[in-house]
Amino acid sequence: MKFCPSCGKSIKKGTFCKECEPLPEIKVKEIKLRLCSGCSRYFHKNKWNRFNKIEHVIEKVAREQLIKQLEEFQVKVKLPKYTNNAGVNVKFEIEIIKGNNCFVLPGSLDITYCSICSKKDTEYFEGNLQLRNPTQYILDFIDNYFTNQNKRVLITKKIKQKNGIDIKITSKKHLQDLGNKLQDNFGGTLKISPHLQTFDHQTSKHVYRLNVYFKALDFNVNDVIKSDNKLIKISKLGKIVYGKDIKNNKSVSIDLKNKEYTVLEKHITSVSKIHPYTEILHPKTYQSVRIENKKKVQIGERVKVVIDGGESYIV
Repeated sequence: MKFCPSCGKSIKKGTFCKECEPLPEIKVKEIKLRLCSGCSRYFHKNKWNRFNKIEHVIEKVAREQLIKQLEEFQVKVKLPKYTNNAGVNVKFEIEIIKGNNCFVLPGSLDITYCSICSKKDTEYFEGNLQLRNPTQYILDFIDNYFTNQNKRVLITKKIKQKNGIDIKITSKKHLQDLGNKLQDNFGGTLKISPHLQTFDHQTSKHVYRLNVYFKALDFNVNDVIKSDNKLIKISKLGKIVYGKDIKNNKSVSIDLKNKEYTVLEKHITSVSKIHPYTEILHPKTYQSVRIENKKKVQIGERVKVVIDGGESYIV
C-alpha cells in the first residue's frame, strides 16, 4: 500500500493524496475592476454590468481565470472596507484554496464613474424631447420611463415652454424609444428628426443629435369628440382611439390621422323629467329639453351632458 509522504494517508495511485498534491504552475493576471460611484455597476469585458455584492463579482472573475487551470478549488475574497467615492483605489487579496494548498491572487478596485453617471450634473445631451400639451399623466409616464431604465439614461436639463417643456436626454436610442411609446399610449403627433451637431475630428465622424417632437391630443379619456358625424366618448388613447358612439351606444375605433374632429364641451346640469322621456335643464337656455340617448337617471340627479347642435346627450 502506498502512503502520502506529506500526511501519511493511504493512497491508491500517484505520489500525494488529493489534499496534499502540490498545485500545478498557474498563470493568472492581477484582477483589476472599475466600479461606478454613482450606480451599482462594474466594468468588465468592455461593458458596465450591474452587481449586488462586489465580493461575488471578484470571485466570479477569479474563477473565470482559473477554471481551465484548476479543479475543485475554493475562493476566499479578503476585501477591506472602503469609501465609494470617485478617485479611491482599493487593494485586496483573493485566497485560492485547493486541499492543503493556498496561494494569494492580488487585485484592485478603481472607484470612478460609468459612461452614464459621468454625464450627471452636466449639460451633455444627445437628444431633445419637445413635449407639447402634456397632461400630468403623460409627465408621470415619462418619469416612470426613466426610473425603469435603471439610470442608464439621464435627463440633464428641463426648459419650460409656453405650451409644454423641452427635456434634454443623454441617449438618442432611449429618446426615440420614449417618443414611440408616447404615441403608442397617448396618440398625438410625433416627429423624429436627427440634425448634424458637429464633426468629431478624433473619430472622423459626424455627430448627430436627435430632436423628438410630441404634441399630445387636445382631449383625454372620458371626453367626447365629434368626427364623421359620430359622437365618441373616449375610453382609450393611442395611435388608434377607442370609445363608444353615444348616439347608438356602440363601441368604435378611429384613426385620427388626417381626420378632422371637434372636442365637445361638457356641462353639468340636472335631470328635470324621466317620463315619458328623459329631459334635462339645458345648460344655456335652462329650458327642459329631451336627451337623445338612453340613460338610467332620477329626477334632480346632477349629470354631465354635451350639446351637438340642437341635440343633448348625457355622458
